Amino acid sequence: MAEPDHTAPARQSGLPDYPFTHIPGAPPDGVGDVEKTQLEIVSAIAGIEHVKLVITCLLADSDAYGEAWADGEAVQPLSWPLPTTTYSSLLVAIHFLNECAAMLRYDLRR
Repeated sequence: MAEPDHTAPARQSGLPDYPFTHIPGAPPDGVGDVEKTQLEIVSAIAGIEHVKLVITCLLADSDAYGEAWADGEAVQPLSWPLPTTTYSSLLVAIHFLNECAAMLRYDLRR
């Protein structure tokens, strides 16, 4: 009958021994450096696109709140619409995210 090994370090159930050796969504082991770099670039572009979507939704919510408030409707929360400086800063953020994504796409084609 097998004897349990009580000398092994304790860890939470269900977690891998080395959680950072293979992160979900990371390139699988055995992928070459070029493919790994390409996958990292594609992943970064996807992340940028997701952030742009979140910011766009915030701006749309702010616009919707502003229109409802202008029509005299009782709306919540009181933090909407976004202040003009915040709104314009988010538009600038989208612009620079587009620039970053364009540079990454250029690197991907090289």
